[in-house]
Amino acid sequence: MFALRMLDVSSSKSSLKTDAWAKMVEDLPVNVMVCDIKTFDMVYANTSTIETLRSIEHALPIKADDLVGSSIDVFHKNPDH
Repeated sequence: MFALRMLDVSSSKSSLKTDAWAKMVEDLPVNVMVCDIKTFDMVYANTSTIETLRSIEHALPIKADDLVGSSIDVFHKNPDH
């Protein structure tokens, strides 16, 4: 399941809410990854995601710590498709 939440961060009050959302997502006990919709590059992975991926690094083509900045295609059966 995926969810997208957009917030208006043009005011300082909204910025505080954004900081609260960011902290909440970072601390969630579930894996959360975000990719750029145009490039499909991973732009965010929360702590839970990195910890989970570290436990299966032996089966991944990249290190968990290198996920952000990589293409989501690293999870594809044929990444060069």
